[in-house]
Amino acid sequence: MAAGWMVLIGHLDSGGLQNVTYAVAVPSATDAIEASLDFRDIRFELDARRCGLALAISALSEQHLSDLGIAEGEICPICDDNWQIWPPKLH
Repeated sequence: MAAGWMVLIGHLDSGGLQNVTYAVAVPSATDAIEASLDFRDIRFELDARRCGLALAISALSEQHLSDLGIAEGEICPICDDNWQIWPPKLH
């Protein structure tokens, strides 16, 4: 069973496809997607645009979460459409 999930949230706007990838430390893919949509009110932005996607793209082990410094129940943005990486310690 997964300890967490990598979740991709994307939407189309006038600039093309915009996206953010999150590491989410919850075992359920559905709960990880819900948490990602609620993070920073992305759900509202997607609803306003009416053209978006949310995918649980990869399971994460406890070791992956530990390496990222993410505790159970936490969410962390990993990269966006500009390939900016968070947290800075991952650079």
